Amino acid sequence: MFLSRLSRHVKNQNWVAVVLDFIIVVAGIFVGLQVSNWSAKQQSIEIRNVYYQRLQADLKVDFDTISRRQQHFQQVMEYATTSLELLNSKDKVSQAEQWSKILALFQASQIWTFIPSSPTYSELQSTGSLNLIDQPKLLQALDLYYDNGSTQLNLVAGGSPEYRTHIRGKLPWNIQTYIWQYCHSRGAEHLDSQQLLDCKRDNFNRDYNQLITQLREDTKLKDNLRSWMSTIKITMELYKGLKEEIDNLNDLIEQQLPQSKLIGNKA
Repeated sequence: MFLSRLSRHVKNQNWVAVVLDFIIVVAGIFVGLQVSNWSAKQQSIEIRNVYYQRLQADLKVDFDTISRRQQHFQQVMEYATTSLELLNSKDKVSQAEQWSKILALFQASQIWTFIPSSPTYSELQSTGSLNLIDQPKLLQALDLYYDNGSTQLNLVAGGSPEYRTHIRGKLPWNIQTYIWQYCHSRGAEHLDSQQLLDCKRDNFNRDYNQLITQLREDTKLKDNLRSWMSTIKITMELYKGLKEEIDNLNDLIEQQLPQSKLIGNKA
């Protein structure tokens, strides 16, 4: 229809009409491209916003996970402090206090690793979708948290401490199995859960002063315990720093989602 009308205008040498027809066509193409670009941009924004919300959900999981480990290592440090005082002392331990000291020696060796929940960030990387995030400050904060932060934590606290191997090689097996059964719990409601429990003295009716004396004479054991306590302290500082990074990430994401509700928790 357009071509026949254009041909008729050219045949009649109606150049004004020809020009108007071309203007209409060009304008139509321009408007169509603008609408297409706007639609594509809106779609990208919607996809990006979904990623932001998923990132917030992942960060909420990490915040709660770190909080549980902070409580855990605070308890482990208390057991470790009790154990170091015991090993440095020369006093005989009363029958009533022996079990709590033996329990402290074992529980001081407990660990709990942390791996960030990163399905969304990993998907952004693997699908080449990080370019959806057009805020350099947010991209830098994501890299700092998921790559540098977790790497630093694993370098410090990754693996099994020497004290853990050492004390578990010294304590009788029946004591260890008793502790695992009655003094430790893997929460039934949450897979990522463990509790160090106060428990009654074992029923072996044994005087542990001889064992305690042997452990006190083991200089390497005390060295390993002090080293492990230092690692715990650094680990606690790193956990605190990771939670601050989570808060910062949530704030940066919120700036991109002014209508959304903050998912992360403040420390």
